[in-house]
Amino acid sequence: MQFICRYGTEEGKVETRIITADTQDAALIQVKKENIIIYDLKPRRLLSFLSPGKKAKINRQEFLIFVRELIALLRAGLPLTQSIEILNRRRKDKHFYAILASIRDSIKSGSSLADSFRQHREFSPLFTSLVETGEKSGELPLVLDRYLIYAEKFDEMKRKLISALIYPAILIMLSIILIFVMLSYVIPKFVGFYENSEKDLPMITRALMATSSFVSSNILYIIAVLILLYIGYQYFKSTRKGELAIDKMKFRLPLVGPVWHKYSINQFCRSLEVMLHSGLPLISSLSVSMKTMTNKYMVEKTKSIIDEVNEGETLYASLERTGMFTDIAIEMIQVGEQTGSLDDMLVELSDFYDRDIDLVIDRLMRVLEPIFLILMGIIIAGMLLAMYLPIFKAGAIIGGT
Repeated sequence: MQFICRYGTEEGKVETRIITADTQDAALIQVKKENIIIYDLKPRRLLSFLSPGKKAKINRQEFLIFVRELIALLRAGLPLTQSIEILNRRRKDKHFYAILASIRDSIKSGSSLADSFRQHREFSPLFTSLVETGEKSGELPLVLDRYLIYAEKFDEMKRKLISALIYPAILIMLSIILIFVMLSYVIPKFVGFYENSEKDLPMITRALMATSSFVSSNILYIIAVLILLYIGYQYFKSTRKGELAIDKMKFRLPLVGPVWHKYSINQFCRSLEVMLHSGLPLISSLSVSMKTMTNKYMVEKTKSIIDEVNEGETLYASLERTGMFTDIAIEMIQVGEQTGSLDDMLVELSDFYDRDIDLVIDRLMRVLEPIFLILMGIIIAGMLLAMYLPIFKAGAIIGGT
């Protein structure tokens, strides 16, 4: 059997790996020999892509409210442990309540706030790294303020991006459902009417009737194939190769591909700016920024820059070699490096991409809406015309006589 183990290293990092053993107790004994702190050990589901189970998550808005309230209490001079205890009394989310209680106990036992947060996978590497920086510099409220600005900007951008994709997705789904209903229910009504005169029917009508007959006769098989395709997609997506292929494809999609690309660049630049502005070294900031990017293909293409910069290469040259960054991004980062104001230039670059993505999304919404409506109209009108065309021809012949 295989088990998923989540543990803490001597460097204070929380990592996950797979353990092979006959039983869970045997796996636990095996891991304990390595003298590491074990946070979680559970059986690995081989079909986790089909039945992943519900993963408890912290509500995003509640978490941001908690951070804002924590800043206010710390600025008011309250001790950290007391601040977390006060805020935890107001938590309605049981999962978040349990996590904060664990963090409070961890701090009381001598752990730092950053290490206490790292024990829980719900918190991003960016957040925990910023907390660590704030603790070491004695400016935790100020650093948390920067995190809030970062989080709110990206939440807003993500909402806009999802809104731009939802409307076309709804139209496509409605079109597919409408075509399916036409083929499986509406058009079969005409088949009996035309069955004695099939040879005299127009080619387009015969083709549509044959398609409708195939769909009606094999509807269960079609549904089964669609389910199998979905399962295959989920399995492919759960593999590293599949994840990279899908994330790469996102950049090549027509119309929305460039938006995904700019969003990923902005994600990298914004998180790197926050880390640098908080006082972290460039290498550490790059490492954390990589972990914040949601597109794994982008991460794969840019992971070499950490070693290159560590060996003395300039950041802009390393980024340029990846082929993943636009000319304007490379130029602005180059200016920032050469003038010693990289963090300020990254702010300008991120703000530029915020405006650019907003503009592109607005244009997409204006273009896609009429395109999909016209396509839907053409498809449905074409199907109806194909079925009524024999009637029109028969009427024309009768009228001619």
